[in-house]
Amino acid sequence: RILAIEAALTHKPSAEEAPKLLGEGSSGTVLLGRDLTKGDEVAIKVESVREDGESLLERENFIMHHLRGLTGFIQPRFFGRQEVMGKDNFVLVMDMLGPSLEDLWWATTGGSGGVSP
Repeated sequence: RILAIEAALTHKPSAEEAPKLLGEGSSGTVLLGRDLTKGDEVAIKVESVREDGESLLERENFIMHHLRGLTGFIQPRFFGRQEVMGKDNFVLVMDMLGPSLEDLWWATTGGSGGVSP
């Protein structure tokens, strides 16, 4: 079982119960979740179901399954269609990659821009 924050699956959460947003992109939103069986953190990608039924997440899941076991590629844990905050969505749960590029940039440059004069 995977938990983002239980309230986010059933209604629009308040600021206190909102799941942590890891990022947003062309195919949807990425939230922080937790695998309740193993206890480790996971990334949960949520993509609204389009009228034509096409899903970029479905394709991403397909590709990740073909790369399974190769060094350096994340592992998908779940792909499916479910209701999130009252809307029909595709959901892809996968291992966390590690710190974001922005996190690494701040850690190494302290926000200075990272370029020496």
